Amino acid sequence: MKTVISLTFLTFVVLSSLVSTAAQETAGAMPVRPALTDSNGAAKSAEPLLTEIYRVGVGDILDIRLINSLTNRSTLFTVLPSGAIDLPVAGGAVQVAGLTTEEIQVRIGAELKRRAVEDGAHISVGVRQYVSHSVMVTGLVVNPGTRFLRREAVPLYAVLAESQLRNDAGRVVVMRGGATGETLELSDPQTMNITIQAGDVITVSHKPQEFLLHRRPHQFSRPENISIRNNADAGAACCGRNHAAGKPRRNLARWSRRPVGYDSLSH
Repeated sequence: MKTVISLTFLTFVVLSSLVSTAAQETAGAMPVRPALTDSNGAAKSAEPLLTEIYRVGVGDILDIRLINSLTNRSTLFTVLPSGAIDLPVAGGAVQVAGLTTEEIQVRIGAELKRRAVEDGAHISVGVRQYVSHSVMVTGLVVNPGTRFLRREAVPLYAVLAESQLRNDAGRVVVMRGGATGETLELSDPQTMNITIQAGDVITVSHKPQEFLLHRRPHQFSRPENISIRNNADAGAACCGRNHAAGKPRRNLARWSRRPVGYDSLSH
């Protein structure tokens, strides 16, 4: 009897544990799973969006300040073709190409600490002039030419706002890495939100016009009982006997440059 009771109690405990676990998972009350880690065991942070960061490149001019230092001077430094800046207080060349301003602050701070220079000074790094991330805008814009990006990627509308679209602009093509993209309609809101990156070539063009022939339904039709032997018969077959009798009727066919729609037929 005691054995039966013990087995029943044990079964009840196991089932209660399973039900509790399922309920916690459903309600989101389960313990948080460990975050992804890299090869060194350090937690990985989510990659920032390209539209939110800027990585310094060759030609950019940096404004580096040592706040609370004895000198408290602001000095401008140009990123050299080697990807470095010449920062005497940090011992000379410091590689900065491909880094964000926050990462440059950390690198310079570590170098100053290692050299025991400007101890306690707070470092401020900013970009004074953006040069390395350029795109080309051509075609139907008021201000064609080179534009410089201030992020790794920016929406198309931000670039075109600076270049100013002409009234007859209707389409755009973006060339990236030597490959020409598909033709996009500027009237489509999704087109304006595509991201532009350094090196892109943006070409704005007009929307091709459509040419429509407007004619009467019976025009160019020939009744079964009319044989065409000469120009007079041809005119009769096309436009009626009045045309063949020397009484030309008004032109029934005309070309239209209207780009959209088919007008109602005129009589």
